[in-house]
Amino acid sequence: DVHSVVHSHSRLSRIFSLSKRKLRGLLTSSAPEWQSGVPVYREGGLVTSRQRGDAVARVLSNESAVLLRGHGDVIATGSVTGTVLKAITLKQNADVLNELLAHGDEIELWSDEALAAWATPQHSISREAQEAMAGRAWDYYEARVRTR
Repeated sequence: DVHSVVHSHSRLSRIFSLSKRKLRGLLTSSAPEWQSGVPVYREGGLVTSRQRGDAVARVLSNESAVLLRGHGDVIATGSVTGTVLKAITLKQNADVLNELLAHGDEIELWSDEALAAWATPQHSISREAQEAMAGRAWDYYEARVRTR
C-alpha cells in the first residue's frame, strides 16, 4: 500500500514511545495530521515476521508514522522524497515538543477551527505545487548532505 518506508532509531522517537506524553504535531505543516498523537506499536521485540509487520501496519493504519515502543519510528508514504521529508518533520516536531516540556511550558494545541483552516481552498495547493515545494526541500537537504 506504500511505496517508501524509513525506519530510524531516533532518540526522541524512542523517548516519546515510552512516555505517557504523546508525540503530537505542533508545527503548522504537521498539526492537522499528528495533533492527536503519533500512534505507538507497543509490542516488544523486533519486527522480524510477517505477523509482526502486519501488526505494525494495523497500528500505522492510514497514518504516515508510527513509533515503535522503546525502539524508534517508521514513516511510510507514497514516495522516497515524501517519506524522507516526513521523517524530518517528525524529528522537528519531537524537538519542539521536547523543548516545550523541558521548559515546563504548557502545550497549546491548535483549535479545531485552526486545523480546519488548513483544509480551506486558500491553503489547498495543486499537486504540481506540492511536488515543487517538496522538490525544493529535497534539494536543500541533498545539498546539505553533499557539503558534509
